[in-house]
Amino acid sequence: MGVFAANGYRLADCQDIADQAGVGKGTVYRHFSTKEALFSASLREGMEQLREHVETAAARVEDPLAKLKAAFHAYLAFFDETPALIELILLERAEFRSLRTSMYFSYSEADRGIWLPLLQQLKDQGRLRVDEPDLALDTLGVIAFGSAVSDRLNADGPSLSDRAEQLFDIFQSGVIRD
Repeated sequence: MGVFAANGYRLADCQDIADQAGVGKGTVYRHFSTKEALFSASLREGMEQLREHVETAAARVEDPLAKLKAAFHAYLAFFDETPALIELILLERAEFRSLRTSMYFSYSEADRGIWLPLLQQLKDQGRLRVDEPDLALDTLGVIAFGSAVSDRLNADGPSLSDRAEQLFDIFQSGVIRD
């Protein structure tokens, strides 16, 4: 991920990737027939790590709102620790827009089945202010992803981990008083 994130897809050199992995360039090509396949595998690995990090954090708590909050914090903390993944997500969109659906959004869609029931539980408990759990999930996703992208574009701002509580509070309570 680091070589692609630092150099972009087009300028990433497989020799640099092999050097970082401590293997020969031929070994890289033995496992990945093309640079695109290597890029996709790097992005997929990052997405799997993100998924595991978020699900592990959420598994530690029972209350549906606490699970969402733990997942949100873990998501933002992951991007603090692994900023290269955001770069790869953006590179995929820039380089392969016409070839495939974004891997990030494919993962997000696949994971709806994990998070949507939590929002439905909150609705059933009378704790959700909107009538549609889908809308609440989409809003939380936009806040999380938008914050991660914005953080990469403005590296001088506070860390995502430092802003997580404030951002989740905005999701939970809003910003305008009646």
